[in-house]
Amino acid sequence: MSILHYSEVTGPSRALLDDAFAATFYRLVSRFPHLTRFRFSEDGQDVVFEEYVRPESLIALTALDMALRLMRRINPGRIRVDQWLNWEKRGTEHVLHVTMDIPVFWLVPPLELGFYLTSPLELWKPSAQKHFSAREETWNVITQSRTLFSA
Repeated sequence: MSILHYSEVTGPSRALLDDAFAATFYRLVSRFPHLTRFRFSEDGQDVVFEEYVRPESLIALTALDMALRLMRRINPGRIRVDQWLNWEKRGTEHVLHVTMDIPVFWLVPPLELGFYLTSPLELWKPSAQKHFSAREETWNVITQSRTLFSA
């Protein structure tokens, strides 16, 4: 397990998440073009930011968790996180099974906001360093006090 490959994501809504994260990445780099030059150091390798804006990364799952919490605060009757996201145990690994029933355009704006709220402030500064260390303690903002996608 690493930040880049924190959990396998399966289920009928995997394509929805792929589309939402792709649109979110486009929105992030449109506002912050310097993100295309960022490299994250993980396990001795440099990885581009785009690779972390995918459902299986801890960075993305943390942003998704924040996005769904925000959405649930606005419309608790419609946003059913406990029914949409379930952790399954496969051997020693946990797999996230996703069955969301919302349009992708509902998810993109809160997902973008989720990235802003859960990422280090330095990431959004154009003059910041071009290399970040991808360590779990840096990105595990939400999971320090509770598990991802818990009530």
